[in-house]
Amino acid sequence: MNLDFVIANSFGVVRTAQLNRCGVDRDEIGRLVAMNRLRRVRHGWLASDSPAPAALAAVKGGGVLSCVSALALRGYWTPRVTDTHVRLTDFGRRSAAGGLATGLRRCGSRAGSKRPASSVDPTLIALSAAAGCVSDEELVAIIDSILHAKRVSEEDVRAALAGHPAKVRRLLDRVDGRAESGSESIARAWWRGSGSRCGHRYESPVWAAST
Repeated sequence: MNLDFVIANSFGVVRTAQLNRCGVDRDEIGRLVAMNRLRRVRHGWLASDSPAPAALAAVKGGGVLSCVSALALRGYWTPRVTDTHVRLTDFGRRSAAGGLATGLRRCGSRAGSKRPASSVDPTLIALSAAAGCVSDEELVAIIDSILHAKRVSEEDVRAALAGHPAKVRRLLDRVDGRAESGSESIARAWWRGSGSRCGHRYESPVWAAST
């Protein structure tokens, strides 16, 4: 696998293990660091010269990007947030005992402190974290955005939320991947939650992810 592709697919922050699987050994990593193509972030992690700032901050803070921050970076609609949402690894849980760095917010996930595969949690792990972090209407809008992108199936989403409380799972009945904007999803979720019905509109052509 192409090294540049792996780094780009990891948003510029990559695990040493990912590089090893691509045939890049410790000596080659040392050469890449000496050439300033990579720099060490913390044990087991390296960054390119232009990483995604949120991913870099999360890894420096002892975790990986998750929840709404990961979903936004992957191009889905999310509510606007000011903090960077992270899932702490075992290392991060120990190093953050005195508190997270300013601007970072710890979010829970059914993945817990499981060793991450990437600096940015996959869609379904990030969604699981977001389910405990956003309002009901916002969660419906996020799931609508995910289904609208057609990268994962509704069955995958249901499986990702299977361990959550019944209240969260019931929100799936309000989901509709045909929605074309976050505001449309939130309005429809509110109307359905209040017992009303709301039709679809098709004027908004694209989803917009928060930055």
